[in-house]
Amino acid sequence: MESGLIRIVHAAAPAGHHVERGQLLGDVQRLVEAEQHHAGGEAGVRRLDHHAAQEGVEILEERGASLLLGGLALVSGQVARTTEFEKGFPIHYAEVNGEWKSDPLIHDDQAVVMNVRGKGLVVLSGCGHAGIINVLRHSMALTGVAKIHAVLGGFHLTGRIFEPLIAPTVEALKTIGPKLIVPSHCTGWKAAHEIARVLPDAFVPNSVGTTFLIGAN
Repeated sequence: MESGLIRIVHAAAPAGHHVERGQLLGDVQRLVEAEQHHAGGEAGVRRLDHHAAQEGVEILEERGASLLLGGLALVSGQVARTTEFEKGFPIHYAEVNGEWKSDPLIHDDQAVVMNVRGKGLVVLSGCGHAGIINVLRHSMALTGVAKIHAVLGGFHLTGRIFEPLIAPTVEALKTIGPKLIVPSHCTGWKAAHEIARVLPDAFVPNSVGTTFLIGAN
């Protein structure tokens, strides 16, 4: 991680997603914001807080949205679930107070949103646990901007549980009408191919090292 960058981590994220000590630099004098959905995330917060404290980084727990880069970038915080078809991951469980409980909504999911002048919102999703349409709706609701120009990142549509969501997701993307759609990693090849078929003018394949330049009008 470069000096001066801000790391935002949801407290309920799996242990593998936590920031290791070597990733935090001693001269990073910025805030790391951690969201906490349930008590099961407390252990993750303590581990992250311990490493961060050694590096002079303060952690604030907040499940709401956050502004970064002087207000230029918005981190979505916990994404509202508003669609009828994006219901989370039904077989997901989380450890809460030492007991494993059903946790289908996986509230660690967040996105980064920027409003590009003359174009609309550019949304960078994580793994899309909330459902990419929920993410886009939440981004529009938070910002008051009704136009999505681009959506990039994971759409979480791979595997037998999520493949039935491909059709309604693509239909909703058609309605929202992003000019640039870049599905990555957990989107899955079936969903990516369907997006490319239905929305060929917006679809752009992604790979390691790809750079997207989105300029304001």
